[in-house]
Amino acid sequence: MGNILQIHHPNLLRSTYPTTFDTRLHHHRHHHPFNCHLNEKPFLKMKTQSILATLAAAGTAFSAAIDVRQMSQYPVSNFSASCNPEGVCDYSFDMVTGMDLSTTCTGQSKNGSGAGTFGPVEKVSCADPKYAFSVEFPPHTDSPADDAPVLLIKVDVDGAEGPSSGSHPILKAEILGEVQGEVSVEKYTGPAEFAIAVVPVV
Repeated sequence: MGNILQIHHPNLLRSTYPTTFDTRLHHHRHHHPFNCHLNEKPFLKMKTQSILATLAAAGTAFSAAIDVRQMSQYPVSNFSASCNPEGVCDYSFDMVTGMDLSTTCTGQSKNGSGAGTFGPVEKVSCADPKYAFSVEFPPHTDSPADDAPVLLIKVDVDGAEGPSSGSHPILKAEILGEVQGEVSVEKYTGPAEFAIAVVPVV
């Protein structure tokens, strides 16, 4: 409690009166809307949530700013390619396009150098249309060595800083021929993960 002023008088009973300071304190505690009954936890919780929301928004903006168009390599995963006896070959892979971002690319080729063999794929958009891929034949001899590229997986990026492009070679040793019925079909057996380096297109 506050300071107590005691008054003693021979003709008065002993009395106690709160001082001005004590009276104001007493009034503050019992009448002020933000007195000792104020619970600060909800306020702190709201403040914490506000700070976390701000940080999350800043992280999203930062993630969007670090676009793959500014990267020099595209990490590829789950790459697969195979043909069927009808001469249709399917290509599919996932590609990282930024911080916590990725896209899926799929395409088909028909009638390569023979039934069931890999052929070129015209430029086709990935799930994210800013990215596209194609499959091309590189210049090579009729009988390339096992470590010679026989296909090129090409990636094109429609970037804000201008277009960029890059490719990854598929080697002869990474393609296996399997007999299905009376037809030999080709299947990719190389690594499912690799990186495609890109450079600006001038």
